[in-house]
Amino acid sequence: MRLVGPLLFLRFVPDTYANSPVSNAIFRDWLTESARLISKSGHTVEWVTPLGLPIIQPYHRTRNQVLKSILQYISVKINHDTNEKPDTVKQKNAFPPNFIHSLDSTHMMMTALGCYSAGLTYVSVHDCFWTHALTVDTMNKVCREQFVALHSQPILQELSNFLLEKYCSSLPSDTRTKKYQEYRKLRLLLANVPQTGQFELSANPTTTLLLFRTAERRSQFERQHD
Repeated sequence: MRLVGPLLFLRFVPDTYANSPVSNAIFRDWLTESARLISKSGHTVEWVTPLGLPIIQPYHRTRNQVLKSILQYISVKINHDTNEKPDTVKQKNAFPPNFIHSLDSTHMMMTALGCYSAGLTYVSVHDCFWTHALTVDTMNKVCREQFVALHSQPILQELSNFLLEKYCSSLPSDTRTKKYQEYRKLRLLLANVPQTGQFELSANPTTTLLLFRTAERRSQFERQHD
C-alpha cells in the first residue's frame, strides 16, 4: 500500500462529512459572507457561545508605528489597534474556524461540568479528554450526552438572532445611500439561516460510526491501490 496515515483521511473523511446535517460549504459560506459584510460596515465580528461566553475577533488593519531612539528608528507593525478599521480578509477567513472552535470549547466545558457532577477525575487539553481507566466508560457517556445536549440547541438561529440585534438594529435614515444598501444586504443574509437537515441526534456512539465508515472505505481504497 502506497498511501497511509493522513493521506487516507484526506480521501475518506470528506465523504463521511458530506452527509452532515448542514452542508459544510453552505454553512462556511454563510459565516464568511456575514463576517465580510459586518467588517465592511466598520465592526469586528462578535458572538456569544451557548454557555454565554462573549467572543470578539481582534483583527484590525495593520498600521506602522515608528519608535525613535538616540541610536536608531524602529518601525513596528501594530495589527490590534481598535482605533483602526477591521481587517476584512482576516475577519471573514477566521470566522468559520473560530466559531467552530468556540463550539468545541463549549462542548469541552460542558463535559467537564458533567464529569464534575458525576464525581469523575477529569483533565482535558483542546479536544483530548482524560480520566482514570476505571471511569473511561462513564466519561465517554458524559461526553456523548453533552455533545447531544449542545447540538440539540438551535445554534445557528441563536447566532443569527444575536448578529441581527448586534449589527442591524440601527436603520440608516437615507435609503438612497450605499450604506443603506449594505445594511439591507447584511440584514437579509443574517436572517436567511442555512437550513438544517433531518439527522437525528442521539447518544449513540457516533465516533464508532465514523471509524466504521472510514475503515470500510479504507478497505476499498486498499484493494484499489495494492
